[in-house]
Amino acid sequence: RFPRSENSTLPDNLFGQLDSTMIIEVPTDSSGENFADCDPGVIDLSYTGYAGIGSGTFKDTNFTKLIAPITAADKTFTVGANAFNGCTNLEELDFSHVAGTVVINSSAFAGCTSLNNIDFSGVGGTVDIKDSAFSGATIDESGNNPGIAWPTGNNAVVKIGSNAFKGCTFPSHTVTLSSKTTTLGESCFENCTSINTLTADGNLSSLSSIGKNAFKGCSNLTSFDFAKFTALTTISEGAFQNAGSLSNNGIVIPTSVTSVQKYAFSGSGITTVEINSSSSMSLGEGAFSSCTSLTSVFFSVPNCSVSFGSGVFNNCSNLESLYLPSAFAMGNTYNYSIISGDSNVKIYTYFTIKTVGNNADGRWNETSSQTYAPIVYFAGNSLDLANENNGVYTLSDGGASFWTIKNGTIYDLGTAVSIDSATGTITFSSGITLAVDGTLGGNI
Repeated sequence: RFPRSENSTLPDNLFGQLDSTMIIEVPTDSSGENFADCDPGVIDLSYTGYAGIGSGTFKDTNFTKLIAPITAADKTFTVGANAFNGCTNLEELDFSHVAGTVVINSSAFAGCTSLNNIDFSGVGGTVDIKDSAFSGATIDESGNNPGIAWPTGNNAVVKIGSNAFKGCTFPSHTVTLSSKTTTLGESCFENCTSINTLTADGNLSSLSSIGKNAFKGCSNLTSFDFAKFTALTTISEGAFQNAGSLSNNGIVIPTSVTSVQKYAFSGSGITTVEINSSSSMSLGEGAFSSCTSLTSVFFSVPNCSVSFGSGVFNNCSNLESLYLPSAFAMGNTYNYSIISGDSNVKIYTYFTIKTVGNNADGRWNETSSQTYAPIVYFAGNSLDLANENNGVYTLSDGGASFWTIKNGTIYDLGTAVSIDSATGTITFSSGITLAVDGTLGGNI
């Protein structure tokens, strides 16, 4: 018999290795005077008033269901470390009547390979899932299995600690995070090879960081819903390293992100990257290295200030196009250590194109617009942007229109109109001239 005992905690290691045929007698109402047997295999603490379950209390037992106590909003219910560790028959965890906070301590449900219904829906405070709480467990929400039901209350918070679900199996191949999540700790889903899709039940407006190695080794992860990470600022070291199937038709990094730390996507299967950061972006060492399916990286905001660690795109053997913002500080000659020396990537950046024309009254005018324009093909270890020796390039392969770079500004020259037979000087439709020694004339 479990008597009603307000704020008590079931002692550590109390029932370790007991058979689930043991019937627990529990209070049937808040008076604590009326008792009835639980169903076989069920631990029903609804009316006990307990504040927690101790460490290892039910470790390696054969119980199938836990019903947590009914608690007030100012109370906390705690599941101790290893409390149900190795309970391979445990299927259901009902925390729906905890109006306050639930704390699940280290390895509390580690190795529980039959879980299919974890109900936090009624929790009004914080769901605090500590380190390794469910590591190595199986959580099945396929078919008619509910899987994890997250809290829905306005004041609810979800914290997922380090290694919380590391090595877990999800037979549905989908993980849905709570929009109330504020923490995704280090290695929280590392090596969850069964996950194909990760999404959320709403926008994660209070989550600022994806933890170190959070999804590292999730080799079958193909879709990650970055669009719902609306407050995200940091994608930490190794967060998606070796997520070999990650593609999602390319990934779009949200506007709020300012830091992609070292090796964050190294060895992943991404094909294209769009970076929408509006103010600044730091890409750490090897952030996208060894992404052999990556073909294009695109910064969508012209004035985004970006800094690179070494080897950001090393060994991206199929990278074709790198679109950089105009605020990219490469100096006069930039040592391009962010890319392997044998890369054939074509580099683009935003520049103001000044179109020079001739008004009807004979005076020059010029109009400006910002667009992406190709700079040079990467060659060797340097890229000289500001001094192109007034070289002239076609706007497109085989095209008749030409452009040039002078001191970092791209000029649209138009078509070649004539060549002076005596001097060799070319006159373009814009009125700009090009002498044989490379000197540009006209209004430039």
